[in-house]
Amino acid sequence: VKRHEFGIVTDPITVTPDMKVRDAIALAVRQAATEPLTLLGDLVHNETVLAELRSRGVKIAQHVAAVETRAVMITAPCASDRAVGRARERGLDVMEARQAADAGGREREAEEAFGRADLVWVGGGSVANLLALWKLHGVDVAARDAWERGVVMAGVSAGSICWHVGGPTDSFGPKLETVTNALSLIPYGNGVHYDSEAQRRPLLQSLVADQTLPLSYATDDHAAIIYQGEDPIEVVIDTPDSKARAYRVEKIGSEVKETELAVGIIS
Repeated sequence: VKRHEFGIVTDPITVTPDMKVRDAIALAVRQAATEPLTLLGDLVHNETVLAELRSRGVKIAQHVAAVETRAVMITAPCASDRAVGRARERGLDVMEARQAADAGGREREAEEAFGRADLVWVGGGSVANLLALWKLHGVDVAARDAWERGVVMAGVSAGSICWHVGGPTDSFGPKLETVTNALSLIPYGNGVHYDSEAQRRPLLQSLVADQTLPLSYATDDHAAIIYQGEDPIEVVIDTPDSKARAYRVEKIGSEVKETELAVGIIS
């Protein structure tokens, strides 16, 4: 964003080539919510996106002379290193938009998204990558705040493990490894794909045996456990004829005991 008065640009903030378009769009929308904004240069060519930006009060121009607002966002094609350098030489306060977004934009976006949610659903994938990115962008904090407000948290595979202490994962390759740095909203270990991937059951049992994981709950594909607070209260399946089950895996004395949990209320 750059402000200009009588043709003199002040307080420039630029969109750099390494900044993702979605981040630049989000920055433009946030800025336009506070005052009229002009995009100087081509940020995006998608007419649907451009129409949405215009509906939010964002104007688009190709030359400084055409700018009628005080606030201007300069996109990468119009903001070379030389141009930014000249601005700094003139004593102007230059901040690159990537830095502005990283300094708090994503954290605010996470807070806003979780703040609006009644239910959060997380899909499958690499739980190790998910947890690392969540921590980097403050999603872990926003998720915990939402949980404490009573928002329903749900998910499958990585989207199940993430709410627990941790569990077996294929995030690191074909041989299963363990994550123990999940959000721990649920204070148990978690095993997923219990009936469909041969490494899952013995690894979870060994992790409980050596106390890498605490008491743990596991599910076959197509089964899920409903928690009320930290208490598991019910096993559900996604089709009436499914044979999927859930399991409690706990260490009792020196032995690991696995208890099958039938569909319905957990006694």
